[in-house]
Amino acid sequence: MRRELRLTSSEAAYSVLGDGAVVPAFGVLGGRSGVPVGSHVLRNGEALQFPTPGKVSGFRMVRDDVLVLQSAGGGGYGDPLDREPERVAVDVREGLVSSVCARDIYGVVLHEDGASARVVDGPATAALREALRRSRFRLTVLATDSPQYEAGSVSRRRIARLHPDDAARAGFAFSTLVELVGARVPLRAWVVIDPAVPVGQVPTDELARRVLSVAPGVSLEIRSV
Repeated sequence: MRRELRLTSSEAAYSVLGDGAVVPAFGVLGGRSGVPVGSHVLRNGEALQFPTPGKVSGFRMVRDDVLVLQSAGGGGYGDPLDREPERVAVDVREGLVSSVCARDIYGVVLHEDGASARVVDGPATAALREALRRSRFRLTVLATDSPQYEAGSVSRRRIARLHPDDAARAGFAFSTLVELVGARVPLRAWVVIDPAVPVGQVPTDELARRVLSVAPGVSLEIRSV
């Protein structure tokens, strides 16, 4: 849900304390992450972004500022490429999913029939879904006895150490938040660029392998959150 509140008085102060702005809700069984909490202010057509949108204290607002609030969304259930195309088409017709998301997330190609209703193009959908599956970024599980954590600003955080070539291929930068996609649940981690890691592999400790239900040598999908 997105709400916009315009300030009609001369000034005000905005504060918020909430979770889910950095690490959104998990998906399960291959489902994508939910939409994170968000907030920013529109002033004279310019978006003023907060470095921590879920934690803001005493931000000074002026007349005609627009406070934009976005509530969190739940994570997905199941691989979106496995959802029945006809159900995706119904979601689009009812305004629950855009045509762009139907194509890019669910891999469903739609076209207009004579009644201007969006219907599934079966062959194009099958071809697109196959292409999307092949394009997913995957690395081989490299077993390590060393716990994959580093010190964060508040506590330890899990890391995914990647060779620079692999990080570049996936479009990941240092401290990109990613998730390692397991059979049931994903595992979140922050990217660390490490040339000592073998190309095409990602070190995973015993806990990570247990959570993800993967064995050494298995191909593991890694995606940005």
